[in-house]
Amino acid sequence: MACTRTNPTHSNSGPGMDEPFAPTYTLSELDSSARFTKGSRAVGEVDSVPEVSGMVNSFWNPSCLWVHNDGGDGPYLFLIHQDSAQLKATFQVNTINYDWEDIALNVSPGGDKSFLWIADIGDNLGGRPDYRLIQLAEPLTKPEMGIPMINPIREINFVYPDGNHNAECLLVDPFQGELIIITRDNPARVYSLMPSSGNNLRTLTFRGVLPIPGITGGDVSRNGNHILLRTYHELLLIDRLAGQTVAEALANMPTLLPYTPEPQGEAICWGNGGYYTLSERVGQALPVLYHYAE
Repeated sequence: MACTRTNPTHSNSGPGMDEPFAPTYTLSELDSSARFTKGSRAVGEVDSVPEVSGMVNSFWNPSCLWVHNDGGDGPYLFLIHQDSAQLKATFQVNTINYDWEDIALNVSPGGDKSFLWIADIGDNLGGRPDYRLIQLAEPLTKPEMGIPMINPIREINFVYPDGNHNAECLLVDPFQGELIIITRDNPARVYSLMPSSGNNLRTLTFRGVLPIPGITGGDVSRNGNHILLRTYHELLLIDRLAGQTVAEALANMPTLLPYTPEPQGEAICWGNGGYYTLSERVGQALPVLYHYAE
């Protein structure tokens, strides 16, 4: 079934802001991806970070993944190894973890700097006065360095244009720098903003809706061509067409990816020639880091 897509032609000065998109597919209609067919590999159990809600591949720390807990923990970032799931380092961020739900990374155009974005966007009760996106210079881990403190570069406080929303997914467009938030509504609602200096309260721009309820995480490939989204029950792949921004590409038809069911899966990211998934801990069983290769 065809889906509505925003116009890929837009000004070079910033992302296109056409009419909000509203694709009409249903999850039951989606095809399986021909790109990933091998299934999963259990990398190992994660015993050091029990409530993982966000994960992203590190740029400066080889073979490592950044993860964080949700609002039940302090403002800590953890580095785990891609091949063992073992904890490599812990960092404390000089801010508050109200309800961190996702993490993303983008690299400067010159490739000499990388930045982490933490999405403090959880709102289960729908009563937060505002929400935050926290930008950090990605730190480099060193042996026996304890738990260093990281100061944010900036914190962007924002509100939605139409009331409160609970969200768990943050995407960063590697070309435009646009920050994209997808809510857990049914249908999911997509909002975005461009980073800017200053401490003014920002209002997000509504970009459209997706017929994917309960989105708990996502990630954009480093080349910007492929987008991962996940729920508790599905993993989805969306390909960006030439001329589209990442936000515009979200209106494209997804395909379904292989998925080993997890008890409460919220984290997903690209890495190591494929993608990783990780669940929060439920009960006594430790969560398992899974890798899916092409």
